[in-house]
Amino acid sequence: KICITMLRFVCSLLLITIMVGCKKHTHKPGQKTMEELLTSGKWTLVAYGYDDNHNSTIHTDENLIIDCQKDNTIEYKRDGSGVSLENQSVCMADPVATFQWKFIGTEKAIEISAQRLDIHTLSDTELHFVIQIPGVTPALHTMYAK
Repeated sequence: KICITMLRFVCSLLLITIMVGCKKHTHKPGQKTMEELLTSGKWTLVAYGYDDNHNSTIHTDENLIIDCQKDNTIEYKRDGSGVSLENQSVCMADPVATFQWKFIGTEKAIEISAQRLDIHTLSDTELHFVIQIPGVTPALHTMYAK
């Protein structure tokens, strides 16, 4: 009887250990994490503007990008730092800007300089932020590509 009780106890402990030790994956095996997608290279600015027709994209008539911004890149590093480059066609006096970034909550947004950027789309080739500016409607969309 003691042996059966001891066996049940050991089996219960083993089951609890397995249940506690198992970690639920937040992404499918082989699928890149949000951090891996964001930090996998330089992103080139392709569009930004206000989505006047609320269809989650920036059309030509909504795009505020100017020629000297079309080669601008941004790079997010795994250590939480980042760099924005003006590259060949310079609009601003300082063509290099460094910053700190971090994910907010469940990686649905990032924060840069106390500004929240909601992630609309993040894939291997597309990065699309939606920025809610208090008192401004519609939201500002910023799109990058690789």
